[in-house]
Amino acid sequence: MKLKLWGRIDELEGGKQKLASRVSEAEETIESLNSKIASAEKSKNRMDAELEELSMEYERTHAAAMITEKRGRNFDKVVGEWKAKADDLMAELDACSSECRNFNAERFRLKASLDESSEQLDIVRRENKNLADEVKDLLD
Repeated sequence: MKLKLWGRIDELEGGKQKLASRVSEAEETIESLNSKIASAEKSKNRMDAELEELSMEYERTHAAAMITEKRGRNFDKVVGEWKAKADDLMAELDACSSECRNFNAERFRLKASLDESSEQLDIVRRENKNLADEVKDLLD
């Protein structure tokens, strides 16, 4: 019986050592997992900070994009107004050019008529002078 008890004690001591070894391994695993958790939390915190920075950068960029888009619309509006003004001025220029051509044609007609009238006047003056000379000769 003593032998059995010593065998049982040895068996229990061996089990105790195995359990101590397992507990030690479990504690090492727990420490390793706790280290990984701490590292993951640090990474999470760093990523949260980066996400916050990126969110702020996005907000700034988005605000700048909205301002730029608004300026672009205003610029397009101004360009449209100036294009309309330019189109109106081109139409007015075309009308003025047409009117100028008409005035030039009328001026040439009037100049031709004036030249013809001047020639007829010269002819009438010569005839009048000739007739006046004949009347004078007849009166003398």
